Amino acid sequence: MQDSEKLRQFRVMSLADEEQSFLHDLFVMTGSNPGPLLVVLGAMFLLLRFTTARASPKRNSCPSWTTVAATLVGFQLLLSMDFDVGFGNDASNTFKPYTNFTEFYQEAYVDAHVSYSSRLSHTLLTSTVTCIWLYDTRLLVASLSALGVGAVSTIPLASSSCDFLEMMIVLVAGMLVSRVCYSNMFQWLIFFITWMGLDYLDYLDHLMLGHNGSVAMFIGQHMLSWGLIGQMQLFLNVIRNGAIGYEL
Repeated sequence: MQDSEKLRQFRVMSLADEEQSFLHDLFVMTGSNPGPLLVVLGAMFLLLRFTTARASPKRNSCPSWTTVAATLVGFQLLLSMDFDVGFGNDASNTFKPYTNFTEFYQEAYVDAHVSYSSRLSHTLLTSTVTCIWLYDTRLLVASLSALGVGAVSTIPLASSSCDFLEMMIVLVAGMLVSRVCYSNMFQWLIFFITWMGLDYLDYLDHLMLGHNGSVAMFIGQHMLSWGLIGQMQLFLNVIRNGAIGYEL
């Protein structure tokens, strides 16, 4: 099947930084573009300064099943809308050719994960994250809420070339939910850092075994929300088809 124009454009964009070194990739957030990190630190200060923790919170307080169910239903609703809630338009996609999550997943994401090793690594990663969510449903609520906010922002910010902008949005949204609802945003921070660390191991798989590290880095820098949701979609597809090497 012939590749679409959007997929070719996506590959060209991701290959723009093909010559950058591994060390550049590793330190790009704090080195070449410290802005998102400074914004996150500022958000942490403001949340700690101007939000009040609930009085005497329960030591192991967890969200009710109603809250968990509402979060899952809300996230599924956004997913069914391809995270397009009416902001942005096709004229704004100067930097990101995809304005539709389904199309992004079926073309760009699947194209980047055709190898057995990439599917296996992402399956192991998502299995680990899912187990953490089941162990602590507060992290599930914060994660899906943050990913929903980040995914909705993808289309309106399609013309932005700012590195890690969506990562900043997801991180701040998760901190806000955790702080306001559960009086503890540091647990979310530790989880998110761990999640990104495991995701970076998957990037190494792309870099060393898949020979498409530039695509993985581009998704992480500019389309993190859709990339993380794509991981979950890939995991579900693997489970449904009963094998890592299912036919695409």
